[in-house]
Formats: sequence, structure tokens, C-alpha cells
Amino acid sequence: MSDLFTLQFKEYVDLDEFSDCCLGLQQVLCALNEGTKESELRQIIVETEGADYLPQLEQHLNYLTGIGQVCYLIRQGETELARLIPCSTFEYHPEFYTPQNEQYVISRFAYCHREDSTFFWRSAL
Repeated sequence: MSDLFTLQFKEYVDLDEFSDCCLGLQQVLCALNEGTKESELRQIIVETEGADYLPQLEQHLNYLTGIGQVCYLIRQGETELARLIPCSTFEYHPEFYTPQNEQYVISRFAYCHREDSTFFWRSAL
């Protein structure tokens, strides 16, 4: 995942439920409560569990994202510019993310709508 994105739990998660997990994963979950970059999550895992645990980290992130528990934030400094909350199954493929100096292209079938003060982009594709 690009460091353009900050990962964060959609809602605060009580970490007592994860007391049986390894220390590295507990620290990753704690970092997700606060919001963090993927590179920081990887560093936590490498320091606590070793590099061999990185595939499991990716698996856990894919699962949490797939069930809509992790959202992606784009920030400029401390200002949140955009928040992506997956509404359906999502599988992370880091090679598909564009560098910071490129533009994003969305489907021509996508539409924007507003709920309260939040804008949503939706696409059937």
C-alpha cells in the first residue's frame, strides 16, 4: 500500500478481544486505532515477529478491509482530504496504486452522493 494512504479502523476497536494474538499483531491493531502508514505497520511486524510474518500481516489487512473495518485516509499534514471506506469486498494489490504525482481515474459509471456532511463515490464496477 502506498504511503500516500493512512490506514485506520473505521470505528475504535477494543483490543481486549485480541489478547490471544501475537504481540506484533496487537501493536498493529493498536496503531490502526490511531491511524498509521503501511510502512509503519510493516516495521512493527519486522521488529516484533520478523520479516517472515509479513505475508500474514497482508492477509489480516486484506481481511479487515474486506469486511469494511479498515478505511483509507488521504491527508495533507493533519487535514483529512478524503476517506475511502470499502462498502464491499476489496482485495489489496499494491502494484495497482499510483504514485503521488499521478491522477486517479474512476469509472464513468461512478456517481457521487451526499449523506449528511460526507460525500460518497459509488460505482457498480
